[in-house]
Amino acid sequence: MNPVAIIERLLFLLGLSACILNAPVEWLTLIIPFNGFQIYSEIRQGFFLTVLLTFWLFFAGEHIIDKSAHHSFWSYGKYIVLLWFASSILLIFELCQRGYQLWNPFYSIWSTRTGRNASLIFLILAGLSSFIYIICLIILVVRVFWNIRSKQGELTAMRRIRRLMYQGAFYRFQFLLLTTILCAVLTIVWYYLSQIYETDWVWNKDKPSKIQYSGAYITGIYGMLNIYVFAVLILFSPVISHVDDMDELTLTNDDGNVMHLTNNQTSAYEMISKASIS
Repeated sequence: MNPVAIIERLLFLLGLSACILNAPVEWLTLIIPFNGFQIYSEIRQGFFLTVLLTFWLFFAGEHIIDKSAHHSFWSYGKYIVLLWFASSILLIFELCQRGYQLWNPFYSIWSTRTGRNASLIFLILAGLSSFIYIICLIILVVRVFWNIRSKQGELTAMRRIRRLMYQGAFYRFQFLLLTTILCAVLTIVWYYLSQIYETDWVWNKDKPSKIQYSGAYITGIYGMLNIYVFAVLILFSPVISHVDDMDELTLTNDDGNVMHLTNNQTSAYEMISKASIS
């Protein structure tokens, strides 16, 4: 499976997970009683975040120009295993918490010493995995910026109009990368703030919660992620993947010499070719 096919499959899965997340199934509870809706809500939210974080790995990795690299789904194995490990831990934690609440709505896994210790272990392991994931993602994005910077020096050999066109594409792509990092950091912070807000009464029973802005913050994060997914689905749409002589970003300078902006046979900078013709 080539990198483009992987990205397109992940895009489809990302759009599907966003549709599942935004589907107003809560309205069905007005007609059909469903005690396990809280579990369903946690699962669909976790599914969306897992797909989104997996897409970010491929989004950054496939735009690194490496002639010797042979990208495949399992070439990101160490990142994917780390991500899915954290997701599995959080899924087990939520199932233990929400699952028992189907029979006892007032039960909390934090109410017992064993449950509290197990929860702390789960959250610490997931937190460490999330921190390592963010570091790995930042490293990948820095490598992408470094490769873009090295390729920008080749733009001086182009005609002025074409050079300006590709410079604009580079800048838009860099902005999208920075937005990706911002969304990734805020998503991780949002999840753990929501967990702290939910269990704050366990640790400070006599003090009111200090996190009074969680509702607005969660709403803002959901809006930001929806806008991001919508923008990515448009920019990476495979409908305009093949455009005359711009498929592999092969350019010709004033002397008639052919210049390639990517060493990969499948254009790693397909995003730039789309942005440049828009």
